[in-house]
Amino acid sequence: MGMVGQNPNQNETQKRILIATMVAFLFFIAYDILYLQPKQKELAKTNQITKQEQIKTSSSNTVKTQTPTVVKTQSQNLPLTSTQNNKIISTIKTKNAIYEIDNLGRIAQVTLIHKQYVDKNGKAIKLFEKNQLKPLEVRFANPKLNEEAFKVDVVANKTNIDATSAKQTITLTQKLSNTTLTKKITFYPDGHYDLKIFTSTNEQYFITPGYRPNVLVDNYTNHGLLLIKNDNTIEFINDGKLDKNQDFVGINAVSSNDRYYATVLYNFNKNLTVTVLSNNSNPEAFIHILKEAEFSGYAGPREYNLLYSFDPRLTEVIEYGWFTFIAKPMFSLMKAIYGIIGNWGWTIVIVTILVKLVLFPLSYKSMVSMNKLKKLAPKIKQIQERYKDDKQKMSAKMMELYQKEGANPMGGCLPIFLQIPVFFAIYRVLTNAIELKGSGWILWIHDLSSMD
Repeated sequence: MGMVGQNPNQNETQKRILIATMVAFLFFIAYDILYLQPKQKELAKTNQITKQEQIKTSSSNTVKTQTPTVVKTQSQNLPLTSTQNNKIISTIKTKNAIYEIDNLGRIAQVTLIHKQYVDKNGKAIKLFEKNQLKPLEVRFANPKLNEEAFKVDVVANKTNIDATSAKQTITLTQKLSNTTLTKKITFYPDGHYDLKIFTSTNEQYFITPGYRPNVLVDNYTNHGLLLIKNDNTIEFINDGKLDKNQDFVGINAVSSNDRYYATVLYNFNKNLTVTVLSNNSNPEAFIHILKEAEFSGYAGPREYNLLYSFDPRLTEVIEYGWFTFIAKPMFSLMKAIYGIIGNWGWTIVIVTILVKLVLFPLSYKSMVSMNKLKKLAPKIKQIQERYKDDKQKMSAKMMELYQKEGANPMGGCLPIFLQIPVFFAIYRVLTNAIELKGSGWILWIHDLSSMD
């Protein structure tokens, strides 16, 4: 029996698809080499310079910090004591993290103790750099009082707290000349906390969730400050995108994010006023307070189920960019499949197959349209040669041919373009999902969040 040969038109179509795939593949390689990698190096260099400047600043006798004021567009530079020698006055251990409180009443460090959250050297991840803005730092609108507050130690009623099995409360007190500042922080085993903060007088002051964790900064995801508004919309301020201070009202939650980790302060029962300082293009948020306020807070991985357990609205902290409306249901699908098979690697494989099946009608339509155009190629060429001196008539004759044969010149491209948002959404999900960190698949793949 002789072999049945392929249709030449089908053969040509397959060649075109193969060439298009190779061009797309080469494009992404070139994009990575020529754009992303230089950006990564530039970002690393900038971070190194920033760290050196921070170290240089902290080694001096005083540092200057911009304090937000009630009056819009105004701020003052106030001398503060060096942050280099701040000491830890209390340690709180939860199931998955260790919080350290310093003598200014700030969360100086959070160490993640779960085995999933380790760095490339196998050491437990620490969220904060030594000299960056820390969560729960307080600034007073009164310049003299603010300066004093950075010189007077906070007193803690407990030094070592075990909150691994039950919630525990610590009280931090700072006695100043004109007022007494008190923070009551209740830590829960899951790592989040409730905060009650008040002064003995009607002083205007501010509290911050701190600068974003500086664990994993790259060009593949957004890093910066995220504000959740009372109408459930999101305001995201990327690092380097803010050139002046701004005030925001009607805010329910403030979060500083890197790729996988975040610090959050939130109160979904009260509208907050927030001042965001540009601070050399690195956004820093300060929540306005008059005398007293209550918040909940968290510092750690942006894990969906964990944030959902604190408050479902907090899952907005996991930001996917332009294609959020597709990415969110995509992640929900992945979670559902993972709940059945218990492996993120196979979950990704199954989701990929399902997506290809759902998009198959578009792919098939594209191939059919390309085949029709291929068959019409000789007739199109004849029209082009016959009416080469009359472009208008050429276009009319070609449209007449397309209508007669039921072909669409955009039919091969349009279905492909319709699929692009889906693939970008999948990409955003996979790059933002910390659930993949430390999750193995098969053979040599022990961490799906790392490059192969």
